[in-house]
Amino acid sequence: MDVALVDAGLLLLAVGLVLLLRPPRRVRGRRRRAGAVVAIGFILMATGLALPVTAPRLPGPLMGLDGVVPVYQFGEHHEIHIAAPPGRVYDAVREVTAREIRFFRLLTWLRSPRLWVSGSESVLNPSPDAPILEVALRSGFVLLRDDPGREIVIGTIVCCRQPAPPVSPEDFLAREGSLTRAVVNFHVVAEAGGTSRLVTQTRVHATDAAAKRRFAVYWRIIYPGSALIRRMWLRAVKGRAEQSPTLATRADTLVLPDHHRSRGLSLPSDPHFADEKGQGCHTEPCEEIANPGIDRCDSLGWHLRHHHPFLGGEMVHPGQHPALIVHGG
Repeated sequence: MDVALVDAGLLLLAVGLVLLLRPPRRVRGRRRRAGAVVAIGFILMATGLALPVTAPRLPGPLMGLDGVVPVYQFGEHHEIHIAAPPGRVYDAVREVTAREIRFFRLLTWLRSPRLWVSGSESVLNPSPDAPILEVALRSGFVLLRDDPGREIVIGTIVCCRQPAPPVSPEDFLAREGSLTRAVVNFHVVAEAGGTSRLVTQTRVHATDAAAKRRFAVYWRIIYPGSALIRRMWLRAVKGRAEQSPTLATRADTLVLPDHHRSRGLSLPSDPHFADEKGQGCHTEPCEEIANPGIDRCDSLGWHLRHHHPFLGGEMVHPGQHPALIVHGG
């Protein structure tokens, strides 16, 4: 309710000011009506800002975030289903850039235009092609928890001037005084069929009543833009994670069932590639390959399409190196 009142008030204020500056010529009493719109907008905004803070109860699974910020007065929750395994989703979270997040740079400019003028890099003024989490971690945020393939948690001090940003989880939690800690996480939940659910939350804890009042004003104004950014962020992660790897280079594991090998299929000879019995596979030189699914060869040896026409090949990512598994059908 508080955020809705503030945003409705801001909208009416903006409309009223436009009507005062450029009133419609054919409307009688136009300035009086514009003034009434401004007054209503101001009353709504003031009412929303004056409401007491009610701590939210965010949904979601048990997460490492719970151990970092178990108590909070402000928060938001978003999630999205992604047709990719958890490892690939986690990698996409770490690698997604500001350029991939729709409206990110516009909304962050509206939120803090002075940062763009100063040119200093931050999560609100990131390099467009740098991983956004890397930018955050070198501009005021600190890594609080990292469970590869499952969850990453970062945090920063967002209210009240600090002599320097925190440099470690211990430093982040040890800061004293009237301040506000904001913590953000991305948590990956494995789901059926090799898919995932990506959950992200923001939790904000104010250390005293004064810090809570100060942050409440800020939060109620920026929340709609913050929520939109986070939803677009999740969509960008989804798009990156669901991109089919079109080429496989030097896969870690290749399993080729005997009944497919008996059909005349052959694959490059390499110690990394093995059949069901653990024996290496062999093929003719690249230019002589005519099997379906072989895309092209280069200096690394060979490539296979992501989906083999009838073998049903697929790419999986058990870490930094992909593994191509060709299974029967």
